[in-house]
Amino acid sequence: MTDGPVVCFDLGDVLVRLRFARFVEQLGRMTEDFTPKGDLARLSPTDLITGPRAMEYARGEIEPSQFFAEMCDQLTLPAASLPELVAAWCAIFAPWPEMLDLAERAVASGVPVWLLSNTDPVHMSHLRPQLPVLEKFQGLWLSYQTGTAKPDPAYYTGFCEHTGYQPAQCLFVDDRADNVFTAKSLGWQAIQHRGDLQEVEQFLRQHGVAV
Repeated sequence: MTDGPVVCFDLGDVLVRLRFARFVEQLGRMTEDFTPKGDLARLSPTDLITGPRAMEYARGEIEPSQFFAEMCDQLTLPAASLPELVAAWCAIFAPWPEMLDLAERAVASGVPVWLLSNTDPVHMSHLRPQLPVLEKFQGLWLSYQTGTAKPDPAYYTGFCEHTGYQPAQCLFVDDRADNVFTAKSLGWQAIQHRGDLQEVEQFLRQHGVAV
């Protein structure tokens, strides 16, 4: 472990762009009528990705087979639609070459680089072959493996306990204000990524990362 900085990148809308509309579009092609049952009657298709059940799934509390079977049932889709539903679930990502290049440069600078993401095993299985830079990271701190998710303080403290890094060493880049707020409240150096590559570069350079 180093005494210097450690770069902690989020995934969605940091290293890759999120396009939730793609999920909605693919659902529309799967069924002409979006007629969810039960609690989902109050949700939009996008809420299926970010709602409470999805967060339970992201924390590893639900197996993928159960999660997607439930979604099929609640969307009144036939069981045969399961592979297509999983494909739609993974269609939300789009490459962000400039940010992936920044991640490559951070790795090349010699500082440890970690991925800190609220994600699930299906998304990661889909993305890892497309993001070879992840294999160069020091490690991945993923919600479905840790059993905690941002912005729960336990997610951040668990990372420091696991790695031995001090909060002040952690340079955290995330797109969500609540995730950044919690990180800062725990003593991390953090920035909300709003799409400005130069702002993120400047943040890293100010904290000793030669990108």
